[in-house]
Amino acid sequence: MNKLWLSSVLIILVVLACSPAGKSKESNESESARLSDVHLMAFQEYKKAEEELAKLYDQFLDEYSDDPLFKSRLEKAELAWIDFRDAQLEFLFPGNEGILSEEGTSVQYWLSMKELTEEYILQLRMRLLELNRVGSAVED
Repeated sequence: MNKLWLSSVLIILVVLACSPAGKSKESNESESARLSDVHLMAFQEYKKAEEELAKLYDQFLDEYSDDPLFKSRLEKAELAWIDFRDAQLEFLFPGNEGILSEEGTSVQYWLSMKELTEEYILQLRMRLLELNRVGSAVED
């Protein structure tokens, strides 16, 4: 979570640096637009991680399409991970349950979603490497 903390601090500093002390209506609208941009950036970063996870998941399904037991266990693990991710987010951000929109949640929430997804991607990549290593050893 250290990387997440640094990302959050950076985003907050950028928002604060762009916030003038005396605000007119125009500056309030401008600040709102900047905050919206930061929010959108965090959401888009999460979506990129989610797309990468989907591609990796599809790679597993393609490589093990002839193994129904493996596919069944992969699907079970995926559902368990989603449950874990959602429970972790509920713990970290109480009150955000069911609010999954670009603007309905905090920047920190989307950055946490991204980080949890990236951690799972690393786990799956490690598993894929292990399976490929074992598969190539069996073929030799």
